[in-house]
Amino acid sequence: TIALLYHATGVGKTVTACTDAKNVGGRTLFLVNALKLADQAEKTFANIWSEATRGFYTGNAKDKNADIIFATVQTLSRNLLEFSPNSFDYIVVDECHHAAAKTYQQIFSYFNPKFILGLT
Repeated sequence: TIALLYHATGVGKTVTACTDAKNVGGRTLFLVNALKLADQAEKTFANIWSEATRGFYTGNAKDKNADIIFATVQTLSRNLLEFSPNSFDYIVVDECHHAAAKTYQQIFSYFNPKFILGLT
């Protein structure tokens, strides 16, 4: 129910995450610690999983209904109650070496996905 993908920058971690999330199906949360990472990931998902709707849950955008949500950990951790614990089937945690932080732990404790994939 949880895995870690550890590779150098530019090797294709996001491509692997998208392909796997698409194969599993269901709603996906892509969790990032910086907006530019959300934008980069969204472009990759648009190319690979174009039929899924994509949205952002950040300081400036609050899309809660897309198939794939690209969220900053800071915004999501402050607004967890906007989602149900079973909102996502698959969670991707980009830069997951930060996952010991309190904000990440709040998110992991709240949601009940089928699978979590950490990328670092």
